[in-house]
Amino acid sequence: MATEARKEVVEFLPGITARSLAISIPLVLLYAYLSVVVGLYTDKSGTFGTFIIPMIYLVAINEALARANPKWRLTPQEWVFTFSLITFMGMHSFLTMHAAAHVNPPQYIWTCIPWGDYLAFTIDALRDYWSRAVPAVSIPPEPLRFDVARMVVQGRSPGAEIPWGAVLQPLFYWGLVYVFYSLISAWVAFVFGKPWAEEERLVFPLAVPSLYLFREATEVSTGNKSRLFDFTLPHTKVFWAMFAVGIISGINPILAELLPAFPIAAWWGETNVSLPFLAALWPGVYAAAIFFIPQIAVGLVMPNDALITLVLCWIIFGLLYQGIGVMTGVIPYRPGMEYVWPWEDYPGVWMPFPYRFVAANGVGLSIIIWMLYRYRRRFVEVFSTLWKRDVVEQGLSLRLVTVLMLIGFFGWYALMVAEQASPIVALLVPIWALLWNICFARVYAEVFWHVGTGWAHAWIPTYEFGRLVHGWPSYTEVTWDRPNTNPAWFTIARHIANLSNWNISFSPLSAGHQVTLYKLAHDLRMRMTDLLVAIVLGSVIFSFVAMPLAAYFILHTKGGLNATNAGGGSWWPWMAAGRLHRGYWVTAGLTPDVVAWLVYGVGFALGIILYVAKMYVPLLWFINPVALMPADAYSWLVPSIGLIIKIVAVRTVGMKRYEEYVTPAVAGWVLGFGATWLPAALINLAVATVPRLSALFMP
Repeated sequence: MATEARKEVVEFLPGITARSLAISIPLVLLYAYLSVVVGLYTDKSGTFGTFIIPMIYLVAINEALARANPKWRLTPQEWVFTFSLITFMGMHSFLTMHAAAHVNPPQYIWTCIPWGDYLAFTIDALRDYWSRAVPAVSIPPEPLRFDVARMVVQGRSPGAEIPWGAVLQPLFYWGLVYVFYSLISAWVAFVFGKPWAEEERLVFPLAVPSLYLFREATEVSTGNKSRLFDFTLPHTKVFWAMFAVGIISGINPILAELLPAFPIAAWWGETNVSLPFLAALWPGVYAAAIFFIPQIAVGLVMPNDALITLVLCWIIFGLLYQGIGVMTGVIPYRPGMEYVWPWEDYPGVWMPFPYRFVAANGVGLSIIIWMLYRYRRRFVEVFSTLWKRDVVEQGLSLRLVTVLMLIGFFGWYALMVAEQASPIVALLVPIWALLWNICFARVYAEVFWHVGTGWAHAWIPTYEFGRLVHGWPSYTEVTWDRPNTNPAWFTIARHIANLSNWNISFSPLSAGHQVTLYKLAHDLRMRMTDLLVAIVLGSVIFSFVAMPLAAYFILHTKGGLNATNAGGGSWWPWMAAGRLHRGYWVTAGLTPDVVAWLVYGVGFALGIILYVAKMYVPLLWFINPVALMPADAYSWLVPSIGLIIKIVAVRTVGMKRYEEYVTPAVAGWVLGFGATWLPAALINLAVATVPRLSALFMP
């Protein structure tokens, strides 16, 4: 046993050191401040969502310091800890390409979601009934709640006192919810990350750029140079050549800053490409696609079955189903339906076969159940540490992780019950969170970050369960004029709306993000306890540093929240209002029965059939059930390009050389693309963000 203990100490090194703490803590606090400022006041919130310096610049600075003194070179474990902590100030774009593009935290997660009740109180059509349904737990009672709502959303009068207790009360409540949710996500990442990395050897495509960067930046070749900066090495030459390609392909944001009329893609390069010629050939088909350089790049390391499945879904549903449906009159034709984003109004969410909902709900559920079945022994092993001998993996106690998950589970549950939620039905909320995070983690580990449907329609079976045990009114009985103000349900509805959405599923609070960090820690041999510390500390800073900072600036802004970029999310309360509070607002024909048998039942059966068929029918090697879940018709162009590049590259250089050089090529391409974000962000900070903040700031 002593030998094994010594081996583990040598094999798994600490990420938490005096150096990593001295670097990461000041940086994450600085990034929290800058992310709030940039996110709230930039004039290009689709490009500059938060503010985090791309890691390649920090690596270059550390290289220069290490050349002067080798003792200053950070270890890969220190890089992983630092990166893991600071990613909590960003989103999936920073996790992958180190560009802090998405504005979700300042616009939604730190503001409109925790202040959703205050937003509702400033909407005359919602205020009174909403207030009846929300006990004075997360917010103060009437009439103070209405006064604070106006101050937060519309701005305070000059010189008016800020009632900080009432302002911060919901932020503290929802901040605890965020931390508890993150503990559930962390459990999923640690439980499933190990077998996925070691047994299935999944690619974890979003981890590839960071993994290569941190490994090569810390391995010294000759003359005290890291491999990353040793240009005599073939792999290094490939990395930097593709880094240059990435800079060129990511130059459009800089041009957009210098030439404002220059068209810029959404969300740092994510472009909706319309194909009018295809719509002209066959009206009604999905004649649009996403063009996104980083997704093309990571597609080069993704399994072919995932890429092919994404393309097949577009052919089957986007072309054949929509085209034939419009042709036969089964699907009504609406001008422009061919070019919309998939989260807008299009046949993927219409009856008779809302394939986007079927994939997000039923196929997503099949992934969850398949993972639970496949790893049932692992599941039992981890839970049994609560009453049996502990299991320590890569320096991490699985008992500790499980205890923290239970704290998150029941802590969240207690907060709902305190707001008068049904004690029986409320148990489903953290259960849904745990289950859907398994799905998020698997999609990130095998495909890409497309988990924007959250828990999909989980609120509908949750309410139906409440009808079964409590006799709640049916969906036809809850209308605009006959609202449901019972906090036993509405508390649950608000929690599901606030945690089951694209902002949270893409965020560092969810298991997709965290399992990607697990892959970095696993392959770079960092002590997993240190990753757990980074996740917990990151979620605490996310909730109790960044959110109060956002509150401070909003309360010191002329015009309040509505005058900042967070005003773009002020519609948020309408989502919960339509979840059996003021009505049942769903796609026409999507009754609870249809949701049960079609959206869940058919999708679940399809996913399980494909899993089983692939096991026993070798000819179906090209099917990937996990890729079916996020395949909502628009993700076909980039995998097509990725497949073409793969085929051409393999035929040109051979499979052996392709496998040898594809990782540095992908890492260089993605990180180069992300590196161009910083100069554009600095320009925007100086010429747009700070001047707007100065003009709006009110002491």
